[in-house]
Amino acid sequence: MLIRSVFFVATGGMVVLSSIGSCLAQAAEASALPASAMPSFAEVALQSLMKDTINPAALKLWRAVSYEVSTEGSKETKPTTAEDWAQLRAQTEQLISAGFALRAPTLTLAPSTNSVPAFQYSPSEITELLQQNNRPWRNYAEQMQATLLQLLTSIEQRNIDSFTEQGAVLNQSCEGCHAQYWYKPLPMRGNEAQR
Repeated sequence: MLIRSVFFVATGGMVVLSSIGSCLAQAAEASALPASAMPSFAEVALQSLMKDTINPAALKLWRAVSYEVSTEGSKETKPTTAEDWAQLRAQTEQLISAGFALRAPTLTLAPSTNSVPAFQYSPSEITELLQQNNRPWRNYAEQMQATLLQLLTSIEQRNIDSFTEQGAVLNQSCEGCHAQYWYKPLPMRGNEAQR
């Protein structure tokens, strides 16, 4: 299986995607690569990576298959053309590369210029959590990449059922990371705290 890899080059604080043709023969082992074997990155800003690359690509994957029922009838959305599948492949490849960026030692969290809601960790709190133990973070990124490699197989086979199942698994790795590194734990209520 030939996978066209997409590498990130950070310039001026923005993450830019540069597609270069290459064979990623050990793609299935991507999650096992040590940090020293990963592509090198200039400084990568997490906020930009999430906002400009990960979130839009993931949403396109999750919204690619849907079934809506309303008073006007039902509407099914799913990839049907070669172009539809090619776009899903491109989004998946972007997310695989984003997994490398998430694991890069040059990943930074810029101080927030906006107020952070009370239920979220601030960039400095996330940095502190990562300094204490970044292994779960890396595990989530590796799990994301492994799932995306399976998603590529579903795309190549044009298998809607498998595509949908892998999309749910991808969501689990994203939400697991968010639950640990983005959302603060809910405060316990009086009775729960006494248990």
